[in-house]
Amino acid sequence: MTYGIREFASILEIRREERRSEKRRASASNHGNAIRDRSVPKRANGWKARWNRVRRAIEQLSELRSGFKEGQRHHAILAYATALKTLGYSDHQIAAWAEPIFAKMSQSPNRFSRNEFAAAIRSADCCRGDRFSSGLRYTTLIEWLQITPQEQEITGIVPRTKTPSCADKIKARRQKLAELQRQFPGASARRLAKMLGASAPTVTSDLRAIAGEAFLSQAPEAVS
Repeated sequence: MTYGIREFASILEIRREERRSEKRRASASNHGNAIRDRSVPKRANGWKARWNRVRRAIEQLSELRSGFKEGQRHHAILAYATALKTLGYSDHQIAAWAEPIFAKMSQSPNRFSRNEFAAAIRSADCCRGDRFSSGLRYTTLIEWLQITPQEQEITGIVPRTKTPSCADKIKARRQKLAELQRQFPGASARRLAKMLGASAPTVTSDLRAIAGEAFLSQAPEAVS
């Protein structure tokens, strides 16, 4: 069997395109594996650790309090089921694992009914959200179960502290500067800056702002 120039060229072009496609697929696969190897374990450890902390916190609280009060037990079941669902457990696994635990946790003389427990597990779908998102905030859990500051330290359920804004920082600095002015009347801007731990231009600007606010507060209102 003989090939002409056109046939031979077309065969070479097909094989060349096949090799290019294989290289593209291999490159894409390696890139995807590199991304997964680099990012997924880091994220997985983050959200898994968070939801395991919620699960352990509820177990610790039940031991510290010898169970949950009747007004808190439904929320405790809901948070516990939400944590287990987000970690990948099915409704059947949650019921088999958690029902005996919560049957001992209740401080109420009336034990959990199966319907009450099943309703809490169904409600967990609404609270769960995405596995990488918060779903159930620590502040909500603290409010539901009335977790005290001492219990927060033990369980690790501590809400994030709000980072002060730039305006809050400026306001706090000017309040401290005004106090220093009262303690050291007639002190220069450079000396105040050294005591405050700020730059002299910043303190000078703050002094002008403080003087302007004082002038506006003492000025009589304009009569129309």
